[in-house]
Amino acid sequence: MKKIYFLFITISIGLNVKAQLTLTKTNNQPVIGDVVLMADYDSTTAVPKATGTGMNWNYSSLTVASFTENLTYTTVASTPNASLFPTANIVLSRGGNNFEYYNNAASNIAYVGMADPSSTNVTVFSNPGTFLNWPTAFGNSNTDPFTATDSSPTYTDNWNGAISFTATGAGTVTMPNGVKHNNCLQVKTIITLTTTGSSSSTMTLINYEYYSSLLRYPILRLEYQTMKQGTVTNTGFNASVNTAALTGIGQNELSKANVTLYPNPAKDMINVQLPGNAIAEKIEMFDVTGRLVLSSENVNSLNTSSITKGIYLVKVKNGNSVTQKQIIITE
Repeated sequence: MKKIYFLFITISIGLNVKAQLTLTKTNNQPVIGDVVLMADYDSTTAVPKATGTGMNWNYSSLTVASFTENLTYTTVASTPNASLFPTANIVLSRGGNNFEYYNNAASNIAYVGMADPSSTNVTVFSNPGTFLNWPTAFGNSNTDPFTATDSSPTYTDNWNGAISFTATGAGTVTMPNGVKHNNCLQVKTIITLTTTGSSSSTMTLINYEYYSSLLRYPILRLEYQTMKQGTVTNTGFNASVNTAALTGIGQNELSKANVTLYPNPAKDMINVQLPGNAIAEKIEMFDVTGRLVLSSENVNSLNTSSITKGIYLVKVKNGNSVTQKQIIITE
């Protein structure tokens, strides 16, 4: 059975830091064209998951692993299986041919399916599963059953389950590199799934998502998986971090439309184009751990020949504007 990805999406809402974060449709929905870099992290000790208000969740003990994942939001029409998901209005691409389809309705966001055209594997939800209601604040909860058919040329499975979420905590999150995010909301989601057909299994996914008032998407995710097939039970754990949260840049500080970063991917040099061909006051490059690897002032380019290949965050400062974009460096 393929790995099941469920997305939890939010946009920050610019509240005063003393107020608890509330997620709304106007401010808390995915945006076509956005790219989010999630980096896997490891833990050798128990990670904090306490619930309640006034919490201080400290994840400074997490250490970065080798895997990173680019999440890109795109249009339904741009995907090969668009016709199978008529109710979808946005798609998450996890790279390659892995597409997830979502519907932003007036009162919620729901999962409507997934497709992998390379293997002709398609999952269509006849009864979509709701992930978040609009609005969602501390203490709010919801349970929604779902049904789906997962099929390929070699098998067909029926899915039945439920998604339950509760906004269980509010407080401060300390990121692995020490950056602190105040006014965060913790959402605990439990997904139960039973598959029948060509194979039979039961699965439980328990996820803890942390949303910051500074960024559009979750800043940190903890995932616990338990799957039982026959007499065999497998468990798993994963921690992933939104690398944009490691620099502490707020969404309201970003002005991506006015800055062009090229080439991307790059090798020995990256260039920055600002409106009116202005000169950038400062350009900084961070790796996936949030560590500053390059910095220069009053320039419009950076020499990247000295750094290893990988995915980086580039922060451009010009006056009161701060822009943050991702770039791939190749060797």
